[in-house]
Amino acid sequence: MRKNIFKGKLDVYLFNLKEDIQETTDIASEQPELVKKMESIFEQEHRVSENNRFKMEAFGD
Repeated sequence: MRKNIFKGKLDVYLFNLKEDIQETTDIASEQPELVKKMESIFEQEHRVSENNRFKMEAFGD
């Protein structure tokens, strides 16, 4: 998951929802390979929105 994308923050957060339903503990640093895979999927699947309101400068839109 990413937070504050519209503010240019592209950090990836990862939570164990089975044990942390309130998403209080980011475990991304414990799973670097999974985070790399997630980032690859984000990049591969991103499409520029036709609606200017949803274009994201942080992604080069």
